[in-house]
Amino acid sequence: MACGRAAYVFDLGGMDGWVTADRYPAMEADAFGGQSRPRAAVDREALGRELRGYRVEMGITNRELVLAHHTANRHAQELVALLRDARPGAPAPDAPMRELARLTRQSWPARVRGLRAATRLQHAHARQASTERQLEAFRRTRRYRLAQALGRPFDVLRRLRRKSPRG
Repeated sequence: MACGRAAYVFDLGGMDGWVTADRYPAMEADAFGGQSRPRAAVDREALGRELRGYRVEMGITNRELVLAHHTANRHAQELVALLRDARPGAPAPDAPMRELARLTRQSWPARVRGLRAATRLQHAHARQASTERQLEAFRRTRRYRLAQALGRPFDVLRRLRRKSPRG
């Protein structure tokens, strides 16, 4: 319509047909939903009759309707007027406490999950510290030191073998 074209209203809920100057107020009141006028079930013949009612002038009329009723400036002015008329009432005396209660209920599950995660992390740190102490105690044993000493020649051979061209 804004581009000067004829518009046809056909919706799941019904069919209003071509937008014309005389049908426009009812169609707009129905939000162009296809139910602005009573109609029997839509059939092929009814749709054909409606479509044959097309006139080139409908586009010009539709453009004029858009300019008269749907300019951005006009809608903005109507919105500002509505917002000025909408005076918020005083909040209920217990509104802050209700909001605080809602936020508390909403945040509690996250707090519980955080506390559980912190507990698991403390246990993991304790296990890690215990494992590190056991490893240090093992490294101080004669058996470990002997195994290290026996393994050194093999480590040297492995390094030499990697450096050799035959690999």
